Amino acid sequence: PNLNSSTGDREKVAKVKKIYQNLNDAQGRLEAIYGPIQTWNCSTYSSFSACYYERLSDVLKISKSCKNKNACKSSGIIGHTGEPDLGYLLSDGMQINSLHESTEKKNCTDYCFHIYVNINGSNKTKVLNKDVFDFYVTDEGIIPNGDSASGCYIWKRCTRWVIENGNMDYLKADSSGKCPNGVQLSETQTTCK
Repeated sequence: PNLNSSTGDREKVAKVKKIYQNLNDAQGRLEAIYGPIQTWNCSTYSSFSACYYERLSDVLKISKSCKNKNACKSSGIIGHTGEPDLGYLLSDGMQINSLHESTEKKNCTDYCFHIYVNINGSNKTKVLNKDVFDFYVTDEGIIPNGDSASGCYIWKRCTRWVIENGNMDYLKADSSGKCPNGVQLSETQTTCK
């Protein structure tokens, strides 16, 4: 069972790193077409995220558009209280969704909004930091959510942990970051081994 879990975690880590790269590449292509993100004219859209997502469809390989919460069965991300309102099922099977947020800024500078990615697609489980990972859209590019080791195992903001540390050992640790074998996760101890 431990070998299967380890192999599954490695596959998930690879998927998270892949979508992170793909989203950053996509934003670079969008800025090559439309200019810097903070200069976009999105006044005809209901939100900046709606504008961004429509334009994103020009540069990603999309198999299905999800313009309402039932279109790709996107509702119900376990561990998050909001409802995704826009998204796409990608040709590689992953699903991306935007969550319209009250903190969202028009013509954003710095933070704009979140993108949530279900690396297993729309019909699989939707557990935050296990199947669903979140990224910030900013005018500097796509940034994985999470700021430190404690931010991951206490606050459950683990996308950055996965990308930087290449593992999901926070799932093995308790809320203080202590692994079953007694190892304490930290900024410098990034694995339960």
